[in-house]
Amino acid sequence: MANLSDIITPTNLVTLTGTDTLTNKTLTSPVLTTPALGTPSALVLTNATGTVTNLTLVTPALGTPASGVMTSVTGLPLTTGVTGTLPVANGGTGATTLTANNVLLGNGTSAPQAVAPSTSGNVLTSNGSTWASTAPAAGGSMVWLSTVTASASSTVDIETTFDSTYDAYVVLVTALKTSISTTINGRVKIGSYITTAGTYLYHLGECTTVNGGYIGTAFSTGAGKTNFEFTNNIGTGADHSVDLRINIFDPSSTSTAKKLFWEGISKTGGNELARISAGGGNTNTGALTGIRFFPGAGTITSGTFRLYGITNS
Repeated sequence: MANLSDIITPTNLVTLTGTDTLTNKTLTSPVLTTPALGTPSALVLTNATGTVTNLTLVTPALGTPASGVMTSVTGLPLTTGVTGTLPVANGGTGATTLTANNVLLGNGTSAPQAVAPSTSGNVLTSNGSTWASTAPAAGGSMVWLSTVTASASSTVDIETTFDSTYDAYVVLVTALKTSISTTINGRVKIGSYITTAGTYLYHLGECTTVNGGYIGTAFSTGAGKTNFEFTNNIGTGADHSVDLRINIFDPSSTSTAKKLFWEGISKTGGNELARISAGGGNTNTGALTGIRFFPGAGTITSGTFRLYGITNS
């Protein structure tokens, strides 16, 4: 009969060579080689030491590990999975906040510099090495403000950016064509577009020549006109059109008349080219805030209307 001690304290009781299930078992000093734990319902490792190779953890809660190197980890959420501020050297800004509406400037490996908008109307200006928010250069520079394109239009209104920012305006009209042979007229907006004859609207005179000969009507100062007549006739041929430059002076003045002067050229019919040169004004003391173009009949089938402002000096 074997000794009782050999039965109670065996040196090699079980050798697992296949797959088995251990339920509520306590393993003392186990050596786990290439284990796959599956989905354990509970697992507590207290003061565990040693090396675990190729261990697969399914939905583990790691707690707060004291150390670790996550070389091949993927799927880390940037909104909730990180802390701290990403430095410039790692592709960040090195800053926790960026002031709204500021312009950011590169700053090497340091956090970006910022340029505040400062005074309304300022522009970014280079001094050769950096940028600053400064007032635009004074004195008569022309600034493009808006463009309107006509297409079978009964009226074309130019109103955008008419304000006290500018001493004068220029409207360039290019390749304007009409559906029938007619005039191109204009009205000014002072409160509203003036559509009735009165003391406010007058022509200083109109001079239109065709091949050196005078045509058209000279309008005298008075209350009989409701419109400016920019050109007296446009032909309807495929190559017939009108091009104008209209200068508007003192648009915001409350003490002087709003004065207009225009010049251009149109093809009236056949091979005739008409040179246009005329002026007019409006003595209303309100600010001029728009100008309307419309044909004497038919529609404006095409044309581009560009508004430019001459900045205050």
